[in-house]
Amino acid sequence: SMEKVRHAECITVDDRIKAVGDITPVINPKGRYAVGRFEIPPGDEFKKAWEGMYSAVIENDYKFRDGGYMEIFHNDCRDHPEKKFIVDICIPIE
Repeated sequence: SMEKVRHAECITVDDRIKAVGDITPVINPKGRYAVGRFEIPPGDEFKKAWEGMYSAVIENDYKFRDGGYMEIFHNDCRDHPEKKFIVDICIPIE
């Protein structure tokens, strides 16, 4: 349910960093992920993309596992000719 959803902004770094203030190093767990790439505008399309990914996991008989559900952004939508995000939605699966 949405009450349990937590959100974190992250960046990828090559080396270990020192935690300062609200910055906390996180290592995503290794394992299998269902990954879908989308080109979508800001707004409600993100919900539809996530719902499509959940459906794809279920329809392909994969099992969800605990872990970091992620959106990996590949661009700044302001630089896209149609103002869309290029984003991978990643769902941990068994």
